[in-house]
Amino acid sequence: MNKRGFTLVEVIVSFVLITAVSLALFKTTLSIQEKQKENLAINSFKAFNLAINNEIQYDFLTDKILSTTPCGDSCYDIVFENRGTVRTTLNKEDGIITYGSFKEKLPSEYKFYDDMLITSYSSDNEGLNSYVVMTIPVKSNYEPNLSNIKYMYQYDKNNPNALVDLNLPNASDIFASKVGECGLYRDDHGDLRYQGSNPCNYVTFNDETWRIVGIFTVDGDKRIKIVREESLGSYSWDSSDSTINGGDGINQWGPSGTYVGADLMLELNGDYLNSSLSANTNWYNGEDGQQDAVFNKDYVLKQDSKKLIADTTWHLGAFTGTAINSLASVYLAERGVDHFANPTDGVERTNTWKGKVGLIYPSDFGYASANYSCKDNINSTGICDNNWMSNYGWTITTTASTVKHGWYSVAQNNTGSKMAVAHPVHPSVYLKSIVKVAGEGTTDNPYIFS
Repeated sequence: MNKRGFTLVEVIVSFVLITAVSLALFKTTLSIQEKQKENLAINSFKAFNLAINNEIQYDFLTDKILSTTPCGDSCYDIVFENRGTVRTTLNKEDGIITYGSFKEKLPSEYKFYDDMLITSYSSDNEGLNSYVVMTIPVKSNYEPNLSNIKYMYQYDKNNPNALVDLNLPNASDIFASKVGECGLYRDDHGDLRYQGSNPCNYVTFNDETWRIVGIFTVDGDKRIKIVREESLGSYSWDSSDSTINGGDGINQWGPSGTYVGADLMLELNGDYLNSSLSANTNWYNGEDGQQDAVFNKDYVLKQDSKKLIADTTWHLGAFTGTAINSLASVYLAERGVDHFANPTDGVERTNTWKGKVGLIYPSDFGYASANYSCKDNINSTGICDNNWMSNYGWTITTTASTVKHGWYSVAQNNTGSKMAVAHPVHPSVYLKSIVKVAGEGTTDNPYIFS
């Protein structure tokens, strides 16, 4: 500034600074307003969900459904024993659901993206053999996954006078009665498993297709173990600590000492389990220790699915000798008590890990084969075919004789991959022992757990 006032440069500089500060404040204000708008929308949807729950869920749990009849697109007449006929309609254009005299409008930030659907399934088995599922299709840009609302009503079609039984038999008890049917058998250890190229072990879980590995006694309970049929993608088992094993990764799944655990374990039990992804993110893929593989945020576990998953003790294996070909030996090694002897990378191995999301065992692959010769030749080419688990990628247990290699793609008979190399990932979980089941396990009528 001179005696005559501000120079042109000073005026321009002042203008630029004021503009920059104003833009920053404007962006911050917009960000805060957008976050408030998002929170308001989510809370409004929760209130909407609670309101229709108080109506529909109550009837599904306390009354007896006599019939469900379509009355047009997104229109059904549900006939209850006590309440009578309740017409249920969905107006997609106006975002309104009507259930009898009850009417509720969906928050404007959400929409019904498809027709409402009521499906009925039935079988000839005894007990709780039939069910009705009502699906209200909802989605919004504010939430990473579909916000579908579902209700399920189960009943015994052979007992027309029986009201819905809220003390249903556990799913594991129902499967015990199905041994010998459609690929379900009892293995050498007394556990129930499915074998063959296409047994009846299909499950609708997390709005995806999963398969039942078997029913096992774990932590004192009978639990159903399932695995996602489609891979989440190809990722490294471990690779973040590239200073150990020359960047090959570490074949220790759970935490040990200062080692926090394999990258894949942390990812599956972090973002994937907790639905914490706000956008597609990167997982580890390769020896560079960088998170450079895109993970699809739409694959994360939804709340209704997570509540069915048990916190379970997983075996991590004790393969301390040479390679093992016998299925029985593989099974015992997975549940061994020895540790890796004097690991050269300084990371002590543990034999068990307690958590929710893991992977299949090599023995799961072997026992899924209907070829009897697989029992003694699990690593031999073509021996373990006729197998529904033919290409299921990484396993939770690792190979013998080394501290940096793991089992993967067992059907391709390759059990020597470095942990930092990417292979398909099929997450596996154990369901709580109290889950109930409906369905037949076929592709047309998959099992549904509740």
